[in-house]
Amino acid sequence: MWDILICKAHAYILLIAAYRPGEFPQARKIITFMNQRMQIPMIIGVTHTDCPGAWSDEDIFFTLGYMDENNPPLMVNVNATQTASVAEAVIALVEQLIIKKLLYVILTV
Repeated sequence: MWDILICKAHAYILLIAAYRPGEFPQARKIITFMNQRMQIPMIIGVTHTDCPGAWSDEDIFFTLGYMDENNPPLMVNVNATQTASVAEAVIALVEQLIIKKLLYVILTV
């Protein structure tokens, strides 16, 4: 299924529930899988940050393997029940896509 989704994508948001650390290894596998197939902008959308046991952004980054990265993905908090929160995440993703496109144009001129 992921092969089909990623082949035509221009960018994506990976949603991670901050209170479910048992799912972080699977999220890391998804990131690795996607990066092996396509080099497209990605942001991490962290949900459920208000739940008991929610991990901090820093701890999630570390668990996903971004401890020494020079260019880690953008991480944003997302509340899927609030339209404004979802819109902010989508806007952040579009900004990442625009930046990548501009860099490509600059580097190829």
